Amino acid sequence: MPISEYELVMKAVGDGTRARILKLLENGELCVSDIRKVLFLGQSTVSQHLSLLRKAGLVDIRRQGRRSVYSLTACRSNRYAAPMLALLLGWLGDDSRVRADRRRLARLAKAGGSAPARPTDG
Repeated sequence: MPISEYELVMKAVGDGTRARILKLLENGELCVSDIRKVLFLGQSTVSQHLSLLRKAGLVDIRRQGRRSVYSLTACRSNRYAAPMLALLLGWLGDDSRVRADRRRLARLAKAGGSAPARPTDG
C-alpha cells in the first residue's frame, strides 16, 4: 500500500468536523440533510467532508431515491481505514461536542427528521 492511502486516512480523521461525522455514523447511516441539521453546517460543506471521508475509504454511500445515505465503510479499499475506525470507536465519547451532537441526533430522530433548534451558546 502506498503512503498516500495512509495520508488520506490520517488527514480525514485529523479534522474535527470529519471526526464528529464519523462519530455520528457510529449510530447508523445518515443522509447529508441529517448531518447538516445536527452539525449546523451547509449542505456543500457536509458534502465536501463526506467526499473526503469516502475517498479515504472511511464511509460508504448508497442511493435511496434522490438521497445519498452514508454509513461507516464495510469495504476494505484502504487497509488503514478499518483500524482507524476501530480506534475511533473508543475515542471522543467523552467530548462535549460529540455528546451534544448525539443528543441533537436523538432529538432529530424522535421528531421524525425535523431540525433541532440551534443552540445559542455555540
